[in-house]
Amino acid sequence: MPDRGRLARGRRRYTGETPQMARRGISRDGTHGLDTCTPGQLDLRSLLFYFAFTPGPRNISRMLCYDWDASAQYDIFVMANADAADNLACSFGPQGTGRPQLPGLRILPSGPKGYEFVHLPTGGRITVTGTGPGWYRKIADETARGSLDAEEIAALREASSMSHDIKRLFAALLARSSCRSRDGRWNIGQFLFADDEDFPDLPGNRWRGGFDLHGAGDSWELTWGHALAPETLLRPLLTPGIDLADVIVSTEQPRIASTIRLGSAELRLRAAATIPAEIP
Repeated sequence: MPDRGRLARGRRRYTGETPQMARRGISRDGTHGLDTCTPGQLDLRSLLFYFAFTPGPRNISRMLCYDWDASAQYDIFVMANADAADNLACSFGPQGTGRPQLPGLRILPSGPKGYEFVHLPTGGRITVTGTGPGWYRKIADETARGSLDAEEIAALREASSMSHDIKRLFAALLARSSCRSRDGRWNIGQFLFADDEDFPDLPGNRWRGGFDLHGAGDSWELTWGHALAPETLLRPLLTPGIDLADVIVSTEQPRIASTIRLGSAELRLRAAATIPAEIP
């Protein structure tokens, strides 16, 4: 049997999870569990990543503006300790009494300090936890039911070009989107607020920089217009305790372009803005 306590402690060094969340995430196969989940959860996490970085009417990148800890567990993805749980839930869930931003997602009645969602096509689940209840709760009963509409079906069809290995890679990046080192040397910061001593980025809000994820099958590229070194986003994939098994990373242009390979999948990361050598 795996030493769940040791694995959970190693995982918590970077994820910000509570001890209970980290232990629930440990896999029975003796690994940290960040990349072990049901097929439905894998599909849902890859869709969250896809719609967060793909421009268009279904873009849910606003969820990256809020501070939350990612807790990737076998049958659920938890966005924990959100400082604005209502706003975070609204960024990908139903707005008003309409359909959700993430196609196929439905909100369910939940506890007083969080929101629970189910994704109808995959069966995957998301939970958002915060510090208290909010106005969003009142629409739970109105949006928990209902089949997919034509717009949702069309949006999901566009995302269906992802191969299995690229889904694994997208899900792995999402699971590590809030990872940071305890000594403060690096912090992924939901991609928008990354901070790294070795690759200093421009300070402040990068929201207007914009991301663009495009590709098909096994070959994809993620570009952005703000100063963020690709090497920063690679750190949690290679850090012992939260590393992604069998991943291969390479840097073609320092601070500009790097590539992640997993199985047959390839994701190129490219910054359109040059990272300054020093922050004045």
